Amino acid sequence: MIGYTFGLWPGALLSVAASITGAGVAFLSVRTFFLKWMQQFGSGKSDKWEAFSHVVKAKGTILIIMIRWCPFPWALGNGLFASIESVSFPSFMLANLLLQPRLLVPVFIGSRLVSLVDDGTHDKPADPLAKWINVASILVGLSVSIGTGWFIYRATLQQMRDLGYQGVVSPEEAEEARDLLEENALLGDFSGDDDDDDADDDQEDGGYEYDDEEGANPLRSVKPGQRGFNVGGELERDVDREPSVTKGLVGKAGLANGIRSGRL
Repeated sequence: MIGYTFGLWPGALLSVAASITGAGVAFLSVRTFFLKWMQQFGSGKSDKWEAFSHVVKAKGTILIIMIRWCPFPWALGNGLFASIESVSFPSFMLANLLLQPRLLVPVFIGSRLVSLVDDGTHDKPADPLAKWINVASILVGLSVSIGTGWFIYRATLQQMRDLGYQGVVSPEEAEEARDLLEENALLGDFSGDDDDDDADDDQEDGGYEYDDEEGANPLRSVKPGQRGFNVGGELERDVDREPSVTKGLVGKAGLANGIRSGRL
């Protein structure tokens, strides 16, 4: 809307000033008025939030900048970083400053939309060629924005995992931090695992294969979208992201075929 109303460069200056100022005010507001409340009732009650703060503290400003470039809701990011005491205000503002080139893309798209609604009644007649050029530039801008966000999003998830591999943080914390980012990112991995967990609560005896005629020992689920094996009498469907874990545990029994990953 800023690009549409004010044009590219005036809109760019206005958007840069507004986004940096707004982020700074939000950060300081949380730190000044709501930090204790968030630690007591919000982030302090979440293991994933706590793990995320440890990962951010271990990696420092670089990870803050990468997360800021991810397709992560702006308001949620402000509150998240403000609730992590290891994140300093200068580091947070530096990340916001370096984010501005990406935010100029929607300003540019807005400035190009003007030509698409110009009906030729202004000083200059409508130019069909110019409209098509602007349509192409809008599509390119959208592709650059989405592609950049996706690439950095995947790189950020890998950075978090690498911290667990390197022993900087525990592997469990690295995975929990990744889960928090995935759950809230606009390009997150909607794997459907939560739906499977909900289905477990309502699951009855039907839908399983059994290893005896009486049907007393459910071996594995055959319902679509549900995967798991019987361990100690209970069906387990906890999913990790390392296929090698499953192969190492049940591959010899021939049960790992077609299973993405699993933890027994």
